[in-house]
Amino acid sequence: MLLPLHLTAKVISTILLCLLINNLKAQPTITANAQPITITLGSDGSKTMVLADIATVTSDITAKPMISISPTVFSCADIGNQVVTVTARDQNGTSTLQIPVKVNNGFTIIYSKDKFEVPVYGSCISSVPDFSQIYKADNSCNSNVFFTQSVYAGSYLGRGQIINVTLTIKDKFGNVSSNVVQVTGVDAPVPLPSLTITASDTKICNGQTVSFIANITRDPGFGFQLQWMINDSPVSNAKLTTFKSANLQDGDRVSCTIIGACSDEVIPSQNTITMQVDPTAVKTATISDSNNDSCLGQNISFTLNNSSISPNQQYQWRVNDVAISEQETTFSSNSLHNGDKVTCVVTNSQSLCVANREVVSNEILVRIHSAVPPTISITPIDPSTCEGEPFKFVATVNNQGSNPLYQWQVNGQNQGGNSLFFSLNNPQNGDVVICVLKSSENCLTPAKSQNSTVKTNPLPNVIFNQNPVIIKDGESVQLHPLILGSVIKYEWNPSIGLTNSNSPEPFASPLKTTIYTLDVISEFGCQVSKSITVTVVNDLKIPNTFTPNGDGINDTWTIDGLTNYSNCSVEIFNRYGQKIYFSTNYLKPWDGKLNNQTLPIGVYYYIIKLMKTSKPIAGYVTLLR
Repeated sequence: MLLPLHLTAKVISTILLCLLINNLKAQPTITANAQPITITLGSDGSKTMVLADIATVTSDITAKPMISISPTVFSCADIGNQVVTVTARDQNGTSTLQIPVKVNNGFTIIYSKDKFEVPVYGSCISSVPDFSQIYKADNSCNSNVFFTQSVYAGSYLGRGQIINVTLTIKDKFGNVSSNVVQVTGVDAPVPLPSLTITASDTKICNGQTVSFIANITRDPGFGFQLQWMINDSPVSNAKLTTFKSANLQDGDRVSCTIIGACSDEVIPSQNTITMQVDPTAVKTATISDSNNDSCLGQNISFTLNNSSISPNQQYQWRVNDVAISEQETTFSSNSLHNGDKVTCVVTNSQSLCVANREVVSNEILVRIHSAVPPTISITPIDPSTCEGEPFKFVATVNNQGSNPLYQWQVNGQNQGGNSLFFSLNNPQNGDVVICVLKSSENCLTPAKSQNSTVKTNPLPNVIFNQNPVIIKDGESVQLHPLILGSVIKYEWNPSIGLTNSNSPEPFASPLKTTIYTLDVISEFGCQVSKSITVTVVNDLKIPNTFTPNGDGINDTWTIDGLTNYSNCSVEIFNRYGQKIYFSTNYLKPWDGKLNNQTLPIGVYYYIIKLMKTSKPIAGYVTLLR
């Protein structure tokens, strides 16, 4: 029997859905372990991955699904955050899960005992040890570790005192391992030391250096020091395990003691060394000269010092290690050369001390000065200069020696310092300059330079007969400087408002008060600068009436702007032409009076002269009451 078409589709869909649900239930399930998951490398620096370390897998159809892990092994190169991929497969499907893990370096503390005893000897104190020298880390990846302890090394530790010290080791990856050590100060018997001394030699020549060594055969404990003795007397600053002396005498007894060592006892060395010194040996030989700063052909004497002379000695003088005939305690010569080396060999063939039977004296280096004379010439840095400017010279020298002296002279008088350079201030035309050179080498006379005559050029002069110049706003004025001397160049600064900044007499029409500077240069290149001020003022405000009635209002004839004109004049006349008022600069305005008498009401006439270069201003003013 056939089902209807729409029923057939529903049946097929139901069957497929059931199959899909059955398949989903059959796929393996991967469950990651709780985060964070830490993987610690083993002592060999590796770790093989095991499922149990990172996850669990279950399957609905089998107890042992196929499991794969990637990567399978971690090593030192993988330290840090990593991802492990787990894949599970059974007959009905495959599941995959990526699980984050952190790979740590594996290390442990070696020799990590919990208690540590430190001996405290006698009257000494002890201290907390440096456990970084005792405790070590077993580090699988061989990385640097950092060791710290909670109580620092060297801290005070008394007898019977207990201190808990936390030891911590940390590597560069952040891995940490720590444990606590109990440190106890334990009473210990004082280990009295045993001391013997040895010498490099016991049979010596006069002045021979002998070295002594202290040998401590048992542990002296803490806080001890040595003291060397000669003939039972302490030697200053001789407290180390070694001691040297070049001043021992025949029969001297050398010994040593230990002081302190956690005990009040002073422990002497078990042996004393007695010295045997040969008194006939040659100790030293020193020579001196009569004049080691000589001129060519001058006689030089050399002498063996008295302290180097004794019976049965022979003397051999040498020049440049070549023996000469003189065999006395003195030697002289006038044929030595600069750089020759003079020594004396002192020998005592009867000395029992072979080491000091022959002694070579100190070496004297002969210095004989060259006869080449010094030379000097001077040159002006500038062949001529302007009046008032320094005149400078430089000296050129030869054969001056290592430390020469220079003396400059002007007209025969000493001036200047000890230098190759000289600057003559305020020179006068015709001054004569020389320089005298004295060589630092002996046997040479001073050298004098040639004469050099100073030449100075006159300065031009600029004079402004009227300064400042006052003009009204919008006017112009011609600048008339008086110039003395031969001038070849003119330059005004600033150039704004000038008709020609390179003209000696330009017209100036500045918009505001301006200071103009004129630079002039003469035919010799000498320059002079002078300035002039051009003052620009606005129009005057001249009132045509005023009321001098004493009410404090308009009581004087006040002219605004007139104070801008220095040296201006104001004249006032009555109607008959009689001058009743005159003022220069108009510092005190007219108050309507003449000789302190009140003038009558009426019209008065005025003439105002601002400056020589401008026209007078004329008008009238009415006096009211």
